[in-house]
Amino acid sequence: MNNSRVLAIGSLLLQYPSEEIKAVSTDIRHEIAFLDGSDASDIERFLDWLDSEELLAAQSHYVSIFDRKRRACLYLSYYLNGDTRRRGMALVRFKELYSEFGVTASEEELPDFLPTVLQFTAAYNNEVGMQVLSEHYSGIEVLHQALVDAKSPYAFAVLPLLRNIPKSQSADTDTQRLITQGVPAELVGLETFTLQPFSLGERVGK
Repeated sequence: MNNSRVLAIGSLLLQYPSEEIKAVSTDIRHEIAFLDGSDASDIERFLDWLDSEELLAAQSHYVSIFDRKRRACLYLSYYLNGDTRRRGMALVRFKELYSEFGVTASEEELPDFLPTVLQFTAAYNNEVGMQVLSEHYSGIEVLHQALVDAKSPYAFAVLPLLRNIPKSQSADTDTQRLITQGVPAELVGLETFTLQPFSLGERVGK
């Protein structure tokens, strides 16, 4: 249950900052009372930053980190596939996974958008979603390190995910490869896809 709660909270905090997200900060603080100490502490540190920032400043920081730094990418398949044709097949896999659970989609984000995958896995509390996250553990690890290097408060939102997602057998090797070699860079066209938003209660499995 705590794993699902951490993923649900992460799905909120890693979205583009909005009045809605800032408005549920108090609700999230209530939820972290049920988490392990380290997870609760990290999320609270992020919330302290978010609550203290003007919305426009938080949005500007988000864009500067996630839209302008290749290592701080919120699209999971990018880390293992780069912008290659192989990534297209990976995105199809995400679409098929959501379809199997009858999830309604919109057209705003790619299906591998980390908040979307977290939201899906938390809402359905399913092993399949957790397995997908585990397969992309190295990407999340590189993302976290990029946030640490950038001294971004978002590092505190990502670290609890690494504690609650099982580490794949190849994660260490994949992470080292990503750090030393980067990702492939063949450009292809990609269509967008995302989940419709859940309420906070649905996200935490209430």
